[in-house]
Amino acid sequence: MIKINIHLYAFSVIVLLFLIGLFYQARVTHLLWNNLGNVCFIKSLVVDEQNAKENSAKLELLNCAVSFFLQARSDIPSVHNLRSLALAYLDLKQYRESQNMIQEAIHIAPTHSLFFDAGRIYEAAGNRQAAIWAWQKSNAVEYFLDRGNREIYFEDRLYNYELAIQIAPNSPRPYYTLGDFLYYNSSEREKAIELYQAAVVLDQSQLSQRYFALGKIAQYHADWSLAVHNYQQAIKVGGGSANLYMELGDALSQVDANFEMIQHTYEKAFAVEPLNPWPYWKMRNLYINTNQYDALLIWYQIAIAKLEKEKPEASISMLLTLVKMHTELGDCEISTYLYKRAREFDEVSSKLAMPTIEKCGE
Repeated sequence: MIKINIHLYAFSVIVLLFLIGLFYQARVTHLLWNNLGNVCFIKSLVVDEQNAKENSAKLELLNCAVSFFLQARSDIPSVHNLRSLALAYLDLKQYRESQNMIQEAIHIAPTHSLFFDAGRIYEAAGNRQAAIWAWQKSNAVEYFLDRGNREIYFEDRLYNYELAIQIAPNSPRPYYTLGDFLYYNSSEREKAIELYQAAVVLDQSQLSQRYFALGKIAQYHADWSLAVHNYQQAIKVGGGSANLYMELGDALSQVDANFEMIQHTYEKAFAVEPLNPWPYWKMRNLYINTNQYDALLIWYQIAIAKLEKEKPEASISMLLTLVKMHTELGDCEISTYLYKRAREFDEVSSKLAMPTIEKCGE
């Protein structure tokens, strides 16, 4: 009886060792196939798709990657392997296969990054509803806000900001961001105010952004005293942006604040963003509306000297922008002064302003 038990034990050990060997062999071959697939896939990413010959090579590399990834999957399916397969299929525009692989990966490990990739795949496949669902799961709102900030065209930025709201409908930040975008870049002020109102309902903090939005809501309804209060609170609790200081200056001008207070507020906007043309516009209107044209020229002399000292690499571009702005407004004395400063700073680049300044008889 004892001998039988010993034999059974020995047999069990041998079987166990054999299975362990098979497991490790499978692991080794899995890693080998997966690494070979990664080599093909990474090489495909640096191919120039505009070149027909290289684009053909890209397709070959992607098919090579898929072949190796599938071999690895047949040994041991893993999250990394399935994700790689999904992305390779995506580049091949084989959307059904791509969706199947990412869903299989999510079934193993439902992580934020996998849901984010799933959203990309669903969007490419034209299934926007599924994409939004996946991005909600991934909590990718910051990604789309950042992507919107980096886009150039209005419609592309709008798309990303609206997408951020759909992904995080209970977060105030996307509403603030889209509200600001529409408020400052379109004529849709009413929609912007609605977005601000939605944001402040969701946001129960006492942070600067909330006060800023409340200020703009009050300003929209011509409640200038309340607007001033909220803008001042926004500065008190969180410091000021150029837009915040300019809005405060505008609101102060409506409650008959003195010239020095309004001027100081616009000066703050200029100090925060000396390369933003709007503070110059605000200062110009303030001086012109109070019949202080000569004082405006003196302010410009000080402001431009400061700009050239602190932002020399961007000064010529800003000067040319201001030349155009003042020429179009008919401020020929200021426009001529700025053009001369531009010529002193960079004679070659200043020639770009010649067609503009000629309107002033230079």
